[in-house]
Amino acid sequence: MPLAVGIDLGGTNIRVALVTKQGIIVDRLRVSTRATGQNTNLIARISDTVNKLVNAHEDQRHNIIGVGLGIPGTIEWNTGIITQSPNIPEWVDYPLMHQLSPLLTFPLTIENDANAAALGELTFGAARGLENICCLTLGTGVGGGVIVNGKILHGTDGMAGEIGHMTVFPNGPVCNCGNQGCLEALASATAIKRMVMEFIATTPNPGFDYRDMLSIARDEGNKSIAQLVAEAARTGDPCAIRIYRRVGSALGITIASLVNIFNPEAVIIGGGVTGAWDLFVTDLKTEIKKRALKTPGNHVKVIKSTLEDNAGLLGAASLVFHG
Repeated sequence: MPLAVGIDLGGTNIRVALVTKQGIIVDRLRVSTRATGQNTNLIARISDTVNKLVNAHEDQRHNIIGVGLGIPGTIEWNTGIITQSPNIPEWVDYPLMHQLSPLLTFPLTIENDANAAALGELTFGAARGLENICCLTLGTGVGGGVIVNGKILHGTDGMAGEIGHMTVFPNGPVCNCGNQGCLEALASATAIKRMVMEFIATTPNPGFDYRDMLSIARDEGNKSIAQLVAEAARTGDPCAIRIYRRVGSALGITIASLVNIFNPEAVIIGGGVTGAWDLFVTDLKTEIKKRALKTPGNHVKVIKSTLEDNAGLLGAASLVFHG
């Protein structure tokens, strides 16, 4: 039974899993990305965690066919060089493949994490049986991946599919990439946090709920504020409803362009913000119907990811099974 090791490298945790070809996670380990004291070298931490997991399943070693690693950032696909990664700022033009591969017993494949997630959806998730999809991950930022005829679209430099940096509103809010009006600046957890802060700053007496949001926005990070806004919207709060309607509109405008360019069978949406799916999907579909060409717009399906928190691990493992 073929097995793959999938590595999901995040800003907070390194997650490693042993995965079957059917997408079953046999075992997993989690360690902190940022360590103090001994073994602060990130490459060593990754390889040690993989080796620890493999050693715990020594009887299955002969079935392991490779290691897949998904990393947020831009990668020169043909060289394995990380040109930049928001979670690991010291990795600029970093030869990750050259550094990590010799420390592992098995062949290594590395890929942008959103591309890996898209392949994971095709292999194990909501897009099984399809060949042409676009995938969006809505978290702190917005990741994207495009699959054409069953293969990841890499482009000239291996950096295609950065859907989060498509311009939606030319004079919109500034994105972390430096552009204005990117999808990431309008539909991510970070964007939701910014919209709440703007509302608080421009409303004289926003009320208790918004003071609570302000506290969470300052102290607990983007994902907590997105969840709180969703809860407020479901209780009828007009500002919270408006925020998620903006998210839906921005997503719909972007997806309509993807539909017109790629004519996909489906667009898969994952990530933490999809916990508010019911609050933005209607506006999303309205914009697609309004803006996409008739035939591809009618045919495309917009589907919520089924992989949830395992998307990164299963996406990384799918890289191995797809060679």
